[in-house]
Amino acid sequence: MINRIKELMAKHRSVLVYLVIGVLTTAVDTVVYYVPGVSSIDIVEIRNTIAWAAAVLFAFWGNRTFVFTENTKGKRVTAREFYEFVLSRVFSLIVSNVVIAVLTKGIGMSADWAKIPTSVIVVVLNYITGKLVFRKKK
Repeated sequence: MINRIKELMAKHRSVLVYLVIGVLTTAVDTVVYYVPGVSSIDIVEIRNTIAWAAAVLFAFWGNRTFVFTENTKGKRVTAREFYEFVLSRVFSLIVSNVVIAVLTKGIGMSADWAKIPTSVIVVVLNYITGKLVFRKKK
């Protein structure tokens, strides 16, 4: 039984580690979203974008280091990966801001509650695009 659990954990390591990094990234996003100063911004999409920027920086480091264990060397490769990573996250930011706007302005949900389903959608999108950015080079 223990060996089976170890096999499953080894087989699904990147997903499990991604979940941990994803939770931490979501925590960064959420903390920044509610930080005094940021939380007083009336335009929810601006609040969301500021929190997104902090989360992207953390997520790049976490995903590159722990999830996709990219070990390529060189500033050019890292810069290219960062560029692609940020572009993929810009896509999820757009989706996030659209979802949060629909939930808050379209159906009247509070910005605080709208952040929850928005974050779930973003985590799934980010995993898919992260796999594309940090794909193994042959």
